[in-house]
Amino acid sequence: MSQLRARRLQARRRRQLARMDVGFGLLVAVVAIVLAPGLAIVALAALIGLAACIVSVVLERRGSRRRVLRSKQRAAPQRRGPARARKGA
Repeated sequence: MSQLRARRLQARRRRQLARMDVGFGLLVAVVAIVLAPGLAIVALAALIGLAACIVSVVLERRGSRRRVLRSKQRAAPQRRGPARARKGA
């Protein structure tokens, strides 16, 4: 039961971190657009910042999925098919 709680806690932390990451990106984008005179350039910079946040979240999720798949593969026994007879034997 403690492993389940630990996994839930870790998942909750990841979700909170992802929300904070996206929220921070949105905040920076809004502040940059409001404060800067060159709106087009700032909009591009803000979009690049948001893209960086999204990439960060995607890479984190892909990494966690790979870790889960690796642990499942290690836990599952290796199965081999039946031995085949050689030709000419």
